[in-house]
Amino acid sequence: MMKTRITALDGLRGYAVVLVFFVHFWGSYASKLAATSGVAVLEKFDFGFQAPLPSNLYFYLSHSHYGVDIFFVLSGFLIASILQSPSARLDKFLLNRLWRIYPAFLLSTIAALAMWYFLLRQPIEATVVLKNLFFLNGILFLQIPAINGVTWSLFYEVSFYTFMAALVFIVDRAILQRPLGLLFIGLFVTTALVLLFGTYRGGMSLGLFFHLFVGATIASANVKSPKWQRAVQQLPTWQLLLIWLTYTTLFSTGLISYPDWYYYPVSALSTGLLLAKIVCSNGPLTKIFQWRPMVSLGRISYSFYLFHAIVISVVFNTFLSQANWLSLLTITFLSSTAVAILSYLIAERPYFAGRRA
Repeated sequence: MMKTRITALDGLRGYAVVLVFFVHFWGSYASKLAATSGVAVLEKFDFGFQAPLPSNLYFYLSHSHYGVDIFFVLSGFLIASILQSPSARLDKFLLNRLWRIYPAFLLSTIAALAMWYFLLRQPIEATVVLKNLFFLNGILFLQIPAINGVTWSLFYEVSFYTFMAALVFIVDRAILQRPLGLLFIGLFVTTALVLLFGTYRGGMSLGLFFHLFVGATIASANVKSPKWQRAVQQLPTWQLLLIWLTYTTLFSTGLISYPDWYYYPVSALSTGLLLAKIVCSNGPLTKIFQWRPMVSLGRISYSFYLFHAIVISVVFNTFLSQANWLSLLTITFLSSTAVAILSYLIAERPYFAGRRA
């Protein structure tokens, strides 16, 4: 059963990174075409019953930012699961997390610097590079230029790792067996951060920290509460898919968004239910996410996430005038996958090999 769950979660990661890819691809396609031909492509992304089906699809896929929300809930689940191990130690946990995320991050930063310098002819100041290497560009209200734009999320990740390590190893290890306690702490911490530092700065919000705690709560409940597991198993798949489709449609059409405080509980709970259903059952939804291509993509999703925006920028600055959107989509996706595989082999596989050893 554990093998099934891990495989399905890889598939969920693959789904999430495809969503993020579409956001950056369509956004880049629209802005580049507008700059070169004066055509406001985003105006064609109409949504409604009178709009053609392709237009509705483009609109939906260009507003799929909730892929990052899936990553955050997954990360919270993973971290809490790791910390539940009796052999977990503070130093070992933090070193493993650093070893897991930093090599690929560093490799992508070097690639982004090369792109800025050689292709875009825009050198980056040394102080900016240093701040990015410490993930400070993720503190969005500081407005530190990002060398690789997608790395803002790593500040959230590292902050959560540190907080959870302190909570578990210094304050109370038993908190991992208290799902409601974890959820309350997450709600309190997130609310405090939003009130202290602002709700909506630079395109994202500190409210996304709540997603990490929702993932941790699911990991805690999955161990502690058989009633929770039965309740999730009994939730019909069609109802869950209806909840997910409703939430994503509300977001894609702009009816809920990051500036709205209620976006965060709606997003976190919708995403959390999706994860819980995959983890707690072996039903049709789990089997969907066991689709081999999506699982394979999920296993390299971290490198894909780090490199896809760089690849999109390189491709668009090289082929835009010679290719249509379908050719560009194919080129950027396949190139991102190839680069992600290479990054995985260089910067991620040694970590997993070391863990197995």
